[in-house]
Amino acid sequence: MTCLALTRTSKRLCDTRAVPAPANSGVDCMATIVLPGGTDVAEVAIFSLDSLPDVATDSDAVDSIVQSGELVRFPTGADGAYLLHAYVDEAIPEDIYQYCAKEDAVRGRLFLASGRIGFGGIESTFSAFKSNANIRSDGQVPPGDYALTAFHAEFPDDLVEKAVAAAIGRKGQLLLWLPSVVIPLAIVLGMIALFFKGPLGALTVAAVTVLGLKFGYFSNSTIRRLDEQNSRVSLAFPSIVVEMRSRNASEA
Repeated sequence: MTCLALTRTSKRLCDTRAVPAPANSGVDCMATIVLPGGTDVAEVAIFSLDSLPDVATDSDAVDSIVQSGELVRFPTGADGAYLLHAYVDEAIPEDIYQYCAKEDAVRGRLFLASGRIGFGGIESTFSAFKSNANIRSDGQVPPGDYALTAFHAEFPDDLVEKAVAAAIGRKGQLLLWLPSVVIPLAIVLGMIALFFKGPLGALTVAAVTVLGLKFGYFSNSTIRRLDEQNSRVSLAFPSIVVEMRSRNASEA
């Protein structure tokens, strides 16, 4: 069984391909394919969509797909969101490779008869699963039998922060952080209202906060635009980086 221990990363991410690096991000993310995924059972996988069982199966069934060369599984050690950058028949750019943990490299085989590839939680490795960016994303690469080398990547916090600041500015960062201030404040005010006004006072504070965030903050076009820009910056920083080389080409 091929395994790679990964650390947790978060963020809302979008399924996309060949995503150009944000200006001043310090990284090159022109990957062949970029797929977000996540897991609730502390394990993700990269796999072919061609031979998945119809319904969710146990670990033994997953192991049989591993043995066929159509799935590589990665215990993560934690639930959470993960981002895959895969480079097909090309080297991982140095700007990305320098942040890869070489000692954790995993080498294996991934056979993609149709080129349809999936990435996500091990719990999503069945054909009836509806792909979504929170758990599993699907994509397309050239069909082939690939030699796969995978790395865990970890970027310095200040590099990510600088990329976000370059994309949305300091004011934009403060606007996106606003809920993290408003919600705790609302909890404190709710407790005070409960003490002085009873349950009705606390419910009033909660209702005002929820309605204000939903219809005032999250529906605001500026906030939506900033959130989209922030998400695109996140796409430049993968947690899993994979180089896929055609076995026929490498053996020629």
